[in-house]
Amino acid sequence: MPSYYYFAASLPMLQKDTELPFSPEEFLELCSMHLTAGDYGIVREASAEGTGADVHPVLTCWNEFSTAVKKELAAFRAEKIGLDQDIYAVSFRQVPEAADIAKRVFHAPNPLDAATLLLDAQWIYLDTLGTNHFFDLCMIIVYYIKLQLLKRLSYRTKDQGKEAFSHVFSNIQATGQL
Repeated sequence: MPSYYYFAASLPMLQKDTELPFSPEEFLELCSMHLTAGDYGIVREASAEGTGADVHPVLTCWNEFSTAVKKELAAFRAEKIGLDQDIYAVSFRQVPEAADIAKRVFHAPNPLDAATLLLDAQWIYLDTLGTNHFFDLCMIIVYYIKLQLLKRLSYRTKDQGKEAFSHVFSNIQATGQL
């Protein structure tokens, strides 16, 4: 497996509370210039949603984590509305922290706090996946997923929240439905 010392060292550090240094699309462009064709294809499969192909062990772990948290959240939601939560049980390797994360997210006092808790948990998990990977493909995959998370976070502004609320509220007033 090739190492990407120069490329990895040239990337700015990512933190949850900072702006995007560049978009995920721009990062993929950089990857296309610095990675082998095979590694570039692997990075392109990485998805913050956890829906990418399992073409690398880091992606397999990320996809399992993401799916487990989603299923645990679905089970909480099903229980709340009186549906059978067992149909949402995680049927593959259990991710131990998924139930706790889902519980904290589900019981958050508002949607913004829930989204923040979920992002924090995802970031911590990605940090774990990237531990001791400094100049290799694992580090680049984790970096790309974090960029996607930061891009999603950048959409959350007060003005956008007000706009979304106004849109939903006007639909309710006009039709009586969501």
